Amino acid sequence: MKRIKIILAIVMVLVLGVYLVMFLSTNSVMRELRSVFLLEVDNSETAGRAIDFYNQHYRLEERGIEIGDIYLRLSRSSVRHNFRTGYIRIVYTHRVDDEDGNLVMGAWGISARLRIEKINGTWEITEVCEWLNNWKRDSLFCYP
Repeated sequence: MKRIKIILAIVMVLVLGVYLVMFLSTNSVMRELRSVFLLEVDNSETAGRAIDFYNQHYRLEERGIEIGDIYLRLSRSSVRHNFRTGYIRIVYTHRVDDEDGNLVMGAWGISARLRIEKINGTWEITEVCEWLNNWKRDSLFCYP
């Protein structure tokens, strides 16, 4: 009985170790996503890529809106990949105010699934899917 417990403990540590490596290996995706949300990435850098889904709506300066404060809460809820392709599930809240403190745009508690692929040794987001209504699974919208 003691031997079984030890074997189960070892298996659990190995599984948790693999998941931790999977989770941490996608940090670059989360950093890039955070930069896009915080308007630190020029639109030309994301054009034609799935991550442009988050950048295309924020061309506020082109519309003459001076950006003030930006609030972002972004978290990874799960990661599943085989070190070549896979998915990251995120939840985010994003708010952009103009320089006078007026709400310009925002999204609260949005769940999204990001399809990722390793391209030339770097994780790339190849598809973004969001649930437009978190209560209905049939309201999934995917880009591109």
